[in-house]
Amino acid sequence: MTSAARALPGSGPAQDRADRLMALVDPRFLDEVGWDPDTMLLSPGPHHPLMGRGVCRVAECAAPAVSWGICQTCAAVWRRGGSIDIDEFVLIPRTAPTRRIGVCVVPGCPRPRGRRIATGLCSTHDTNYLLYRHLSVEQFCALPHVVPLPDFGFCQVPCCDRRCDSSVSLCPAHRGRWRREVERDPRADRREWMRTARPVAMGSVVGLGGLPPLALAEVLLGLQSRCRNGSRTEPSSLRGVAQAVRDQHVGSLFGLQALTVRAYADLLSTLRLYVGEALSSPEQERLQDVWNLRVFGHGGGLRFTGIWQSWLRETAKRWAADELPRHRGPRVAGYLQNRVNSIVQLSDSLHAQRRDHGHDPSRLGPADMENFLNRVAYLESTGAVSAKRRPLICGHVAKVLRDARDLGLTRPGEPAAGLRDVFALRSVDIPPVVKLEGPGRALPQAVLRQLYENLSALETSTSTRHARPAIELLMDTGRRPEEILRLPYDCLDTAADGKHVLVYAEFKINREGRRLPITDTTASLIRGQQQAVRALFPDTPVGELALLPGKQRNPRGTRSLTLSSLSTVHRLWVDGCRPCWWLTGPSSTRPPWSCTPIGTAMRSATLTSARHLTYCEN
Repeated sequence: MTSAARALPGSGPAQDRADRLMALVDPRFLDEVGWDPDTMLLSPGPHHPLMGRGVCRVAECAAPAVSWGICQTCAAVWRRGGSIDIDEFVLIPRTAPTRRIGVCVVPGCPRPRGRRIATGLCSTHDTNYLLYRHLSVEQFCALPHVVPLPDFGFCQVPCCDRRCDSSVSLCPAHRGRWRREVERDPRADRREWMRTARPVAMGSVVGLGGLPPLALAEVLLGLQSRCRNGSRTEPSSLRGVAQAVRDQHVGSLFGLQALTVRAYADLLSTLRLYVGEALSSPEQERLQDVWNLRVFGHGGGLRFTGIWQSWLRETAKRWAADELPRHRGPRVAGYLQNRVNSIVQLSDSLHAQRRDHGHDPSRLGPADMENFLNRVAYLESTGAVSAKRRPLICGHVAKVLRDARDLGLTRPGEPAAGLRDVFALRSVDIPPVVKLEGPGRALPQAVLRQLYENLSALETSTSTRHARPAIELLMDTGRRPEEILRLPYDCLDTAADGKHVLVYAEFKINREGRRLPITDTTASLIRGQQQAVRALFPDTPVGELALLPGKQRNPRGTRSLTLSSLSTVHRLWVDGCRPCWWLTGPSSTRPPWSCTPIGTAMRSATLTSARHLTYCEN
C-alpha cells in the first residue's frame, strides 16, 4: 500500500471528498467558532474554552492575552517596569489605546481607520483634521464639508477581510507588505504575491481565505473533532497550517510536506488523523498495514508493517479483525499489538532462515518451527528478549496459528492456503513461564508507613492536581487503577445499615454498579474531592463530571485522569520518598516489587487498620 493511497482515503475527485467532509461538519459547531463563509474567517472569540486566548487583564486594554493573562505589549511593559507585582500592574490603565480595526467615525464613511488610532478617522479625514486641531473629533465630524468618502472596497488578498484605504486595492497592512516586497524584488508578480500573502493576525481570529475547497473542509472537520475531543487549538498554529497550504500550492492537508515548526506539525498530524477517520470505515481500514482502531470503536492503532510475508500479514489481519469485537476497555490496542509483534518474530525467523524467505506457506514444515524456537532462545541468550517474554511469544504464535486454522484461513482461496498442520506449536514446545521465588509483591508495613507519611509531597512535587486523592483511594479501596480513575462524580452511596459504600464498575469482567464498603475516612476523602471538582467545573452537570478529572483536553471536567499520567506521578513520588532501604537499597538486595510501577505493585490494597495498608496482587 503506497503512502499516497494511505494519505488520501476515499475515492472520487477532490470536490466530492470536500462535499463529504463538509456534510459531516455540524452547523452548530460553525456558529460556535464564529465561521463566516463570506469572509472566510473563524472568529471564536477571546473567551472560547478551546480556541480563545482571553482578554488582557490590564485596565483599558482589550488586546488578546498571551501569558500571565496579559497581552504581548503589556507583558513587555511589565518586564521593563522592574519588580512591580503582576497583580498591581494590571490595575494601571494602559496609556496607549488598543489597536482596533474598524471604519472611520465620520458618519457614513466606509474607509478604515488610519494610523492615529485615537481619532478614529480614516487617513484622508485624519489629514484634513490636522487643520482643525482646536476642535474635538465630534465637532470636526459635524462640520458641513466633512462628508463620507467613496468606498475602495475590501483587500484583494484572499485571506484578508479588511477594507482598503486607497485605490491600490490593498488594506493598509498588506499595502505596506507589498511595498516592502517590491523593494526586495522589483519584478515581483503582484497576483502571485496576493495568492500566498499571509493574513494579518487578529488575536483569536483565523483567516482561511485562499484555501482550496478540500483543504478548507479538512481543516473545519479536523477542528470540529479536536474541539469535541477537548483538545485546545492555538489560533497561531491553525494560521500556520493554513499558510503552509497556500505556500506549498497543495489542494489537501495530505499533500503538505513536513512542517518545521513543531506546533504546526503536531496540529497537522491530528487534523489528518481525524479526516482519515471520517473518510474511512472498518472495511477500508482492514486493507491498510496500519489500522486506526478508533474506526473500530477502540483507541490507539495496530501495525502490521513488520511482517515480511504477505500471506502471514493477511492472516494476522484476519485474526485481529475477528478478535477485535471480543475485547473491550482501554488496552485493546496493546493486547492485539503484543500478539502481532510475536507474529513479527515468526516472520523474521522465516525471512532469515529460508531461501524463499517463507513466502510460500505450503512449503513450511516442522523444521521451520524448530528454527523459530531456536531463534527465540538465541534472542533470550543475547538479552534481546527477556525470559518472561520468550514463553509469551511462543504462546501468542501458537494461538494465532490455531485460530487461523479454526477460521478456515488455510483452505483454498484463503491467505494461508496450503499451510500444513505440522507447522504449529505444541504445548510442550512452549517454554514454562518463569516464576520468581520470594516474598512476592506485598509491600512491608515500614514501606507503606513511609509512603503514607509522604503523601503531602504529592501536592508540591507534581503538577497533577488530583494525584493525591487518586493514590489515597487506591490505597484505601484495593481496587484496580482503571476502576478508581474512572469513578464518576456521584460514586458515594449509603448502605441500608448507614455505612458508606463506593459504587464502581469492574471493567475487567464488564460489571457495573459494584458496591464496596468503605471507611468514614475514605468517604470524607471522596466528599472533599467532590467539592474540589465542583469548584473547578461549576457549569458542568453533576452526572457528567469525573471524580478524578484529567488536566489535558478536559475543559468541562468530563474526562478522567489517565493511567499513564498517574503512573508517572506515582513513580516520581516514590523516587522522592528517601531515605528508605526498601526503595533505595542495592538492586541485588531489592525485593521484586521495589521498582514496579503502579499497574503491578500498587495494583490493589487491603485496609488492615485505620491507615496501615498492605499492597498485594489480585
